[in-house]
Amino acid sequence: MRCGTMLKLLKPGMRVLEFGCSIAPMYRTWRTFWSHVATKWVLADIPNFPFHYARHVYGRDSEASFCQISEDLFDDPLKHIPGTFDMIIIQDVFEHLHKPRQMAEYLIGRLNPGGILHFNYVRSDAKGHDTPAGLHERIPTLKFLQEKLTFISGTFAVSDESLGTCIGRKRA
Repeated sequence: MRCGTMLKLLKPGMRVLEFGCSIAPMYRTWRTFWSHVATKWVLADIPNFPFHYARHVYGRDSEASFCQISEDLFDDPLKHIPGTFDMIIIQDVFEHLHKPRQMAEYLIGRLNPGGILHFNYVRSDAKGHDTPAGLHERIPTLKFLQEKLTFISGTFAVSDESLGTCIGRKRA
């Protein structure tokens, strides 16, 4: 289970972003097993079938709000979502982005000091849904994250290999 450590880091009153949420697996796990820890969630993704499914299933939950990322918002996907977050989850997403380094900067900018980034970075051949930028900007993106985070879980390495789930705390 990818989110066991993440769940233990949640504190009451935290604001959580699941970026590139697809069917919102992290929110679903929190909702099913850990909802006794009161948190607020923003679920964000492009308008695809899995995201619409998540909106259908969780759209009435008072703990969740949704952010649909249209093409005109790719450089500022949270433009209409005010504030910062205590935790940002970005799982299986960096390899799909056209500007992963820029998005890492953007998300770190929306993370509170001491906030938690829960992420991975799958190595791909830049085919299918994966982008050439996801492959070519991999090392600069990982170096940026290494500079901005203190790692508290996972095995972080700046390399060309797939990076499993890592959890880092934003340095002040």
